[in-house]
Amino acid sequence: MKWGPESHIPVEYPVCVSVPSNIILRLSRLHIFGKHDYSG
Repeated sequence: MKWGPESHIPVEYPVCVSVPSNIILRLSRLHIFGKHDYSG
């Protein structure tokens, strides 16, 4: 994957993407566990 002349993108981009994805995964897990806790 070539990002072009801006070499800082490959460093910042994965970080910016990994952080929201981790938050989304945690929220989704909380929702799943929460539903199971409420239902069971």
